[in-house]
Amino acid sequence: MRIHGASAATGDRRPPSTVFHDRLSLLAEKLLDYSEQGDSDSVSHLLVSLLTEQAPGRLRAAGSLYAEERILNGVVRIFCTHSSPNFHMPWQRQKQEYSTSSGFVISGRRILTNAHAIEYGALIQVKTRQSEQKYVANVVAVGHECDLAVLEVSDDAFWRDVEELSFGELPQLLEDVSVAGYPVGGDSLSITSGVVSRIDMQEYAQASADLLAIQIDAAINPGNSGGPVFNARHEVIGVAFQSLTADDTENIGYVVPVSVIQHFLQTIDRSMRSSEHGSPRYAVCSLGCQLQSLESPALRRFLQMVDGDTGVRVAGIAPLAPARASLRVNDVLLRIDGIPVGNDATIPFREGNARHERVHVNYACTQKFVGDAVQLQVLRDGQRLNLSVPVWVRESLIPRNLLMPPAASAYASAATASLALGRTPSYVIVGGLVFMTLTREYIESEFKLKHMAELDSWREEFALLAQAGASRRVPHEEIVVLSEVLAHPCNVGYETYRNLRVVACNGQPVVNLRQLRAMVDAALEDVPPEASAASPSALLSFTCHGGATVVLDVAQVRRAQRQICQEHFIPSPYSPDLLEHRPTKTAVVNEDRSV
Repeated sequence: MRIHGASAATGDRRPPSTVFHDRLSLLAEKLLDYSEQGDSDSVSHLLVSLLTEQAPGRLRAAGSLYAEERILNGVVRIFCTHSSPNFHMPWQRQKQEYSTSSGFVISGRRILTNAHAIEYGALIQVKTRQSEQKYVANVVAVGHECDLAVLEVSDDAFWRDVEELSFGELPQLLEDVSVAGYPVGGDSLSITSGVVSRIDMQEYAQASADLLAIQIDAAINPGNSGGPVFNARHEVIGVAFQSLTADDTENIGYVVPVSVIQHFLQTIDRSMRSSEHGSPRYAVCSLGCQLQSLESPALRRFLQMVDGDTGVRVAGIAPLAPARASLRVNDVLLRIDGIPVGNDATIPFREGNARHERVHVNYACTQKFVGDAVQLQVLRDGQRLNLSVPVWVRESLIPRNLLMPPAASAYASAATASLALGRTPSYVIVGGLVFMTLTREYIESEFKLKHMAELDSWREEFALLAQAGASRRVPHEEIVVLSEVLAHPCNVGYETYRNLRVVACNGQPVVNLRQLRAMVDAALEDVPPEASAASPSALLSFTCHGGATVVLDVAQVRRAQRQICQEHFIPSPYSPDLLEHRPTKTAVVNEDRSV
């Protein structure tokens, strides 16, 4: 039962305090009647109705949400046991950790939450607010770049009393919003309220992707992640996902906007329709260019821009980007999909909006799907050109381990490997030398701040760090590092070597870790067991960046491999992804399955 404000309906001219007192008296009478009847639901609705009629905007939005009990039945709590990879010992995982977060029910018997809420999840469970039972959930799809994940629950009992939530439109500035979820500080559902403070391109911490985000001043605390953000019409306009914490800031929370959510869900649907096996993958598209703003009049004159022209300069193009076939350095991008580009590298956002919002030009590319193209108007040597340029998914030279698909192993195929549990780091062990693919997580776990003060002794590590923003120059390119050396008599003299970039094996350039394994196998197969240790063909050499060279005796390596693995409880000298099939001499480089 809901009671509407009599003063609003009848034009009551009495002072608000008198109206409130009379309404309170009426509520007391109703309360007695409903209490005698045992109708607790009607009592709660009366309380909320009175509160929302007299409260200001923010409180009214939160109270109104409570009045719609069925809406809150769509908000769930997520329990996850995380089993993260160990980037120092890649053949095992770290000690398991436990977290709680939030999520909500969407169409198709699915649950939407944050990707970071279920990353490396060994066990994921969900629980509704009206039930004491937890239900096991599985990951259907994950987009770490946009920090979103879709879960499913196979138990029909879970779906009996839940409410499917609907999406609204992208909110306006100063619009009232409410955040629902299960933050720290209690076990029951929590609702906080605020307003939309800003809509802008922001870096998503989960995978360092720049996407549209909503900034609000409602509290977003640990545990809120994945929870829905409602507008005044009880429609979901975003997903709470991160907050800004600093000494000079307060109440700055960020929300994945509904436009990014819809793009993610549409990508999943497209991928499922086109893929015959494996899990759907989400990717953020870009132009593949480094852009420079043109706020300098002298620079604009140098590029032959005339009065009234605005745009950005192409300062560089990624080696593998399709734009390399159409664009050139010093081209000026004047328009993208018909939208004029500003000298500050921004474009109008939501044209026709009185607030004249602007976002970075790359926003136009993030709205595209893989295979789409953008229409560019370009100024080149004073001539205006119209070009159609395919968008591109950046192939980082140092990728994130999170973005790599789960690898097949002796226990699971690539199609059935756990999408939530993720992929363990790739490695190859040769005579105690541990070779790994360099990833951002490896850098984060290996290089601590205390190392930064020791520039001379850590110069090789700084050389690796300098590659963090680079893109691949050739397909499947990786940086292979000698991570550490497991000390053994076969590798005497190298036991202190670590974090060295490997550039060649037996004089042949190293492109990626899979190719390195193939070259090592070929070298071991070429040497008969009875070969003399003095023979040049019985040696295996690795050349590192900076000139260091590691040479091993092949016969000793053969004898030591099993012993080293047993001593360190290593199940295999190769990571699961490199055990999918044994590379041969005629197929040295196989397709890299990383995204």
